[in-house]
Amino acid sequence: MSHILLIGFMGAGKSRVGAGLAGKLGRRFIDLDREIERIAGRTVSEIFLRDGEDGFREIEHVALESLVEIPDCVVACGGGIVLRDENRALLKRLGRVAYLAVSAEEAIARIGDTAGRPLLAGDAAQLAPRILEARLSLYRAVAEITIDTNGRGVDEVLAELLEALDSAVITRVSVRTNPAYDIIVAHGLMAEMGQIITDVVGAKRYVVVTDATVGPLYADSLLEGLRCGGVVAECIAVKEGEESKNWGTAGELVERMAQARLGRDGAVVALGGGVVGDLALDRR
Repeated sequence: MSHILLIGFMGAGKSRVGAGLAGKLGRRFIDLDREIERIAGRTVSEIFLRDGEDGFREIEHVALESLVEIPDCVVACGGGIVLRDENRALLKRLGRVAYLAVSAEEAIARIGDTAGRPLLAGDAAQLAPRILEARLSLYRAVAEITIDTNGRGVDEVLAELLEALDSAVITRVSVRTNPAYDIIVAHGLMAEMGQIITDVVGAKRYVVVTDATVGPLYADSLLEGLRCGGVVAECIAVKEGEESKNWGTAGELVERMAQARLGRDGAVVALGGGVVGDLALDRR
């Protein structure tokens, strides 16, 4: 199964780009909001009015789960699809996720009349930036591909998306040692690593060991990906450089792993090379 799922804030152009992409690829196009309305027998606004946002999210999850049973499609998801942990995990399992990024200001300009947008009821100019800010890290954590749509038309965005889908091919190299292992190479792979690790390792709890340079760049994305798989994940950062490669630092790591309750059902992930890898592999 490999759907192409478009995520992003309202007004990002998911429906128009998605319809164009489906036409180019010869796939069926699904607007998930329309699927939600079909399941509920009511409009999105009516669902919000009667059941509130929680009720809408329940139906949204059912609609997303229904994609498991159908052939590969292009799917335009609602802006809040990433809010539930189970949805983020499901998105990654369903196929390739592309985030169409747009600023709150441009989104409001594109939407125009916000009467049909329940979450923007009131002062849309004040509400939109707050809603987008709360979701940004979730969009980025789930997406394999990110396309900036600000100031760009549908055709330009579609062309870049098609190119990104063609280039984002995963290469797997098997290394025949004892034990054997695989090297995986792909553009934007960090957004997928959490799911890849949980699928391969199957542990219930993870500790990510990194350093003070690499951690701030990539740890949040990796931790979010791991947690999307329904596991517990924590990060321990050491000082970068060879001076951290000593028994004292290794001992501190063991103590902190014990504090994190890492047991036989857990695993250690090295985020970085050299010193980080050596420390993470210490088996004392």
